[in-house]
Amino acid sequence: MSTRGVFIIRKNNEEKGIYIPLDAYPACAGAMVVDLVKEVDMNQAYENMVEDAELASMSLGAFANTARNGWVSRFANEADFIKDSLYCEHGYVIDLDQDTLDYYVGFQKEPDLSNRYGTTRSETGYYPCRLAKSFALADVRSRDTDEIIDEMADTCYVGGGIEGKFSCADVLLNITDMQTSLGGCIAAVSAAMRNEEECMGILRDNLSAIERNVANIRQMLA
Repeated sequence: MSTRGVFIIRKNNEEKGIYIPLDAYPACAGAMVVDLVKEVDMNQAYENMVEDAELASMSLGAFANTARNGWVSRFANEADFIKDSLYCEHGYVIDLDQDTLDYYVGFQKEPDLSNRYGTTRSETGYYPCRLAKSFALADVRSRDTDEIIDEMADTCYVGGGIEGKFSCADVLLNITDMQTSLGGCIAAVSAAMRNEEECMGILRDNLSAIERNVANIRQMLA
């Protein structure tokens, strides 16, 4: 399933948001946002964002390209996506009023009275994404991108309580390993045309690896 999120620029208490349909986790979308802060005048990027409800969603990559070139970005405003944390797993908010980059996380089953996005429960039974980490824009510009992404990942917890939390980075590592193993299974099927015994050996090895990853994730979720 795709990892979805939203990128928002906030100025004068108004927000312009771009939906992220996949790869919204810190190591991917988060890194893109951090690099944007380092490379682009975000005030100008905000002014260049022209809302057009008739347009399809603009990708974060397309926005980054237009922002770096100083072009006008015509987009469908989807800032409200952050208010349903079942679907919105990660939120990146550049707050030009506070000069911060705020990182929000999804899967919120309890309301947060201090949440900027309110305490209204959606039809899915989830509340708005929760603020997990805030970075001063000046710090973002001066620090190493990987350090900031690591801090985001360390606060991105799928579990709800303080005890027994695990980071998305841990889960993603296991999922990435499973993807590699599945790739091996596909290779085994291709090899079956040549050597059935070789095919079965590759399948056994890769399926065992997948079972280990699934066991790890179940232990994290327990």
